[in-house]
This record gives sequence, structure tokens and C-alpha cells, in this order.
Amino acid sequence: MFELPSEDEFQPEDLMTRRSNAACLSDSELEQYLHNRLSGTTRESIEEHLLYCHTCLDRVTEEETFAASFRAAARRIEDESLRAAYSNSSIAWFARLWNRIRRPGGAALSLAFAGVVAVLIFVALPEFSRRPALDVQLVAARGISSSLSEPVEAGRRLRLNLDTTGLPDTVVRLELASAANHIIARSTATPAGGKLIWDLGRGLATGTYWVRVYQAKPDALLREFALVVK
Repeated sequence: MFELPSEDEFQPEDLMTRRSNAACLSDSELEQYLHNRLSGTTRESIEEHLLYCHTCLDRVTEEETFAASFRAAARRIEDESLRAAYSNSSIAWFARLWNRIRRPGGAALSLAFAGVVAVLIFVALPEFSRRPALDVQLVAARGISSSLSEPVEAGRRLRLNLDTTGLPDTVVRLELASAANHIIARSTATPAGGKLIWDLGRGLATGTYWVRVYQAKPDALLREFALVVK
């Protein structure tokens, strides 16, 4: 009659070669046992041996404890590294604020925060945009050694009043450049009565700038004004 093979016949070792459960664990067997790398028969033999061999059981317990401690230490190091990176990130402040809002009583804080945002959007920003442009009087200058204008406020919208005395009332090309000669803005205008007004519609960062007036055709530099922003 045909018989099904036993479970042990599927293992890489048979009953004739299986380890004796009376033998203590070697270092290799201990490591493989802890990492679940042993076949069924060998594992059963080791577990039978651990039932009555306290020496090997102590070795297994000691190794498991060490491995657990090592993993816990590794997790702590990783968590500390993540917290350090997170605390230095730009979103950390918002995360802390969100945690405060989620706490009991945080609803009041969230309402206060929303109120501040609303004031900025509906009151402060429109009021800032309604501030009149700062009129800046510029006198003609040529070269770095020439006298500079009186310093003007950084960030304030500027309206430049250029002295064009002696220039014909024809279309000219305007150019705003930084101290490093990077062009920031360009425009065209027509002088009238020795004056020309150029509303930049914006403010400037701290630094020294050059406002240049060019003849449209042919292209030639007519005036250069120094502008200091602080």
C-alpha cells in the first residue's frame, strides 16, 4: 500500500542525521535558532534540549536580551536624529502651534491666531498698500565720485523726481540699475519743463542704485542719478 512521506522526509536532514537533543547548542546553532533559520526537526531537538538544560536556556535568554537592548538603542538614536532634524526645519514652528491648538483649551488659541491673520489680511496689508509713494528728488550726477542722494527708506514705494534741466522735451529711455550694474527696471517717459517723474510702483532693498536717462534715438546716456536706500 502506498504511504505518504512523513514531515521529516521533506527536511534537509533525516532522522538518522538529526542532532541529539542531549547536545548543548553550539554558537552557530544558537545564532541560527535566534534568527529562525533552522529546519523543523533541528529546531524541535533544540527546544527539547532547552526544556532541561538551564545553561543553554540562559544563553538563549541572554542573547535575546542583548538583541532587544541593541534594537531599542538603535531606535532611540534614530528617533533623536529625526527629532533634531525636525526641530531645525521650517515647519517645526507650525507643528508646535498645531499641537498647542489641539490641546484642551486650544480652541481659544486657534481663534486668537485666526484673528491675528484676519487683521493682517484685512487691515494691516491694505493700510500698507495705501501709504503714499515717497517722492525722491534726484540731481544729476556722473560717476561714483559724485554726491549721492539723501538715503531713502527701504521697502517704501518710490516716485523718482528727476532733474532734466537742459534736456529736450522728447521721449527718453529710463533705466534702474544696482551697484553691480544689474538692470532692475526699465521705462520710457517724456520730460516736461526740466522735470521728469518716474513712479517705480515698488520699494527697493538696502543698497546703492543708479538711475539713468538715455536718449531714445540714437541711444546715448544723457543723465545719471545716484540713489541710496537704507
